[in-house]
Amino acid sequence: MALKKILVGVDGSKHNELVLDKVIEFSDHNETQIILVHAISPHALSEQEIAYAQDRCGEEFSRRLLGSGLPPFPIEENDGRRAVYQYMETRETFNRVYAEDVINRAETYLREHGIKNIKTDIENNNPADAILEVAERENVDMIIIGRHGHNLLVDFFLGSTAQKVLQQSKYTVLTVK
Repeated sequence: MALKKILVGVDGSKHNELVLDKVIEFSDHNETQIILVHAISPHALSEQEIAYAQDRCGEEFSRRLLGSGLPPFPIEENDGRRAVYQYMETRETFNRVYAEDVINRAETYLREHGIKNIKTDIENNNPADAILEVAERENVDMIIIGRHGHNLLVDFFLGSTAQKVLQQSKYTVLTVK
């Protein structure tokens, strides 16, 4: 059976290449539509993301991204509120730029390996919900995602992205470790 649509969750980790290699293996390069999905959701930044922000956007941007200069709470003065808004705008800008770069790198990798039919989607949602919603909307044949822990405490209490997708998806799910 040929797969018509494969949804791929990409997160920018070093693990992505292994996931994309599985996509290449399972797709018919000319026929299968690949849907790359990246989710923007609030989270503590990883060391990789912080290094990326500094390399991509500069040291001043990465300092603002980490909240350098934020006043203590509660904030009563306008200067303090301005600093908080600047921090929030910086995080939003970073999330958008990072998401676009993650998607573009994955798309470029697939194109370099002969995949032509690629659709991209950036969602504002937690990763598992974003993957499940796009899979439903697109009526995919398969979901391919990585399974690696980002935050052991969150994984313990809430479950990992891969675990939630495996438990709730009505589609075939391939996890790559």
